[in-house]
Amino acid sequence: MSNMSDLFTEAERLGIDTSAPDAIQQTQIALVKERGVEVLEDLSRAVEGSFYTICGAGGDLDEWIEGMTKMLIEAEIGAPKAWYKTTGAAVNAFAQPFRRTDWFPSDLQILLFPLDGLDVARLAIFRLRAEDRWFDDIIANMR
Repeated sequence: MSNMSDLFTEAERLGIDTSAPDAIQQTQIALVKERGVEVLEDLSRAVEGSFYTICGAGGDLDEWIEGMTKMLIEAEIGAPKAWYKTTGAAVNAFAQPFRRTDWFPSDLQILLFPLDGLDVARLAIFRLRAEDRWFDDIIANMR
């Protein structure tokens, strides 16, 4: 969202009570859920953008996305503009020209999001605490 009035317009469209103390957070989470998660076909985008990467996101991905978005907002990092998913098999294949063995189980679920609009300094500390990684680091270590 470009400004607060846009956020409140979206809150009203989504039926969120704009007078609630957590209306902004509710709206950001609702917008993330509305956008959903998209399969990332071109993994080079994640390398070039140094996407935040969560390896081993099992179960309901919508719950992961909602929970992570809430934690990122509470940590004053911001809400990701988009969420992507891929698999261990896709990551192994992407790194394959340089590596003969697979690092990840084929069926491993991997969630990623770009850093656009986020407080990257806070996100870096968050990443260390969560023991997650940047996608470009994963690929560099695989090669």
